[in-house]
Amino acid sequence: MLSFKVKWLFPLLAFQGYLTLSQILFFFGPWDWGGDNRFKLFLYLTVSQVFIAVGYFIGWRRVNRCESFCVDFRSIRYFDRCLFFSIVLAVPTSLSRTGSLFPDIVTGLTNTGFAYNENFERLEYGNPYLVVEYLRILFSVFLVSVYPMMIVYWGRLNLYRRLLSLFVVLTTVFTYVATGTNKGVADLVITAPVLMILAVWSGNSDFKVSKKVFFSIFSFLFFAFLLFFGAGQKQREG
Repeated sequence: MLSFKVKWLFPLLAFQGYLTLSQILFFFGPWDWGGDNRFKLFLYLTVSQVFIAVGYFIGWRRVNRCESFCVDFRSIRYFDRCLFFSIVLAVPTSLSRTGSLFPDIVTGLTNTGFAYNENFERLEYGNPYLVVEYLRILFSVFLVSVYPMMIVYWGRLNLYRRLLSLFVVLTTVFTYVATGTNKGVADLVITAPVLMILAVWSGNSDFKVSKKVFFSIFSFLFFAFLLFFGAGQKQREG
């Protein structure tokens, strides 16, 4: 039986491992991404992960008082704020990142490389909605919280919050697909199993599935991502 502290450390170790692997692939993988000041970028990413870990450990004293993954009024109130900012910025984000009010997922799926190249060329001439990206930086804590909290707290959310959170997550995925960008899709597919395990451990989800079904679903999603990734890499210019 795993202790509460081990379960609490699990998401940190899993996500830090994912970030580390991404960093290794960027600097030493088979793709030459180019760019100047690669050492500064490496240092920045490494220091960022250190600060993530430090911030996580600082919260241990408060978490330890619960002795469980407790969900109270403050948690739900924070989740509502996350939904609010995410929904308000949904259409502006699509304008900034795809150039249209709603993401064109059909082109993104059928002609991934073309979608990426076209969006890249659009941004080369400047982004008229750049202020949206600064707003996303300002409210980033709320924006990135919807997906993990949706999965971990799913069993405690009412229908209204479930539908809104699904809308936020799908619009995020559609935005990445419409621009032929792999990162957002990879983040969701790879982190989903970690969050589902955490949801079961927390007692906030009554979702039960056998290990065989769990790995089958994850394998299917990962294979679908690889197809999307491969199509994008093959069709992109350069």
